[in-house]
Amino acid sequence: MIFSEFWWSLDEKEKFAFIEDNYPLRNAEGTLMTDWHFTEPQKEWYKNGVLFIKDKNLLRNRINVKSRGCGATQICIALETLIGVQVYPTVHVPFVAGIEDQSTLPLDYLKQQIKDCKYNIPLTKNINQQPATFIKFASGAMIQTYPGGNPDGVHGPRGLWGYIDEFSRA
Repeated sequence: MIFSEFWWSLDEKEKFAFIEDNYPLRNAEGTLMTDWHFTEPQKEWYKNGVLFIKDKNLLRNRINVKSRGCGATQICIALETLIGVQVYPTVHVPFVAGIEDQSTLPLDYLKQQIKDCKYNIPLTKNINQQPATFIKFASGAMIQTYPGGNPDGVHGPRGLWGYIDEFSRA
């Protein structure tokens, strides 16, 4: 069974349990947390996104207003994207931020999540050999960063979804 078929066969509760069981996260100090659980606001974020709405025509823009340091970049952007590229295996997902360092931060989290994941996620190259600005998956999916301070650099392939982080700087 391919991942997307498996994913859409799960009900809501099973999807959250699968994520919590297979994707350990790291706290701000870098310590691996294997027994973490979504908060209710995080669940609401996910339920309105690509992992829970199968009909792409029903997807709508979402804005996550949050405070710095609460883990939203790791949980609401990087983790959702990592699972999303497995559900939609040929998708292109852009990350845009005002400065390059901020645009690559979700990619740094993604790389760590791939290393920490409890199952193998096939890539075109070993995770340590992937460039700093994108990750290519064996399925054809790609996640790429775009610093918003360079208007010529924000054009790329169309994506089913994307993220603008630190929007006040973009």
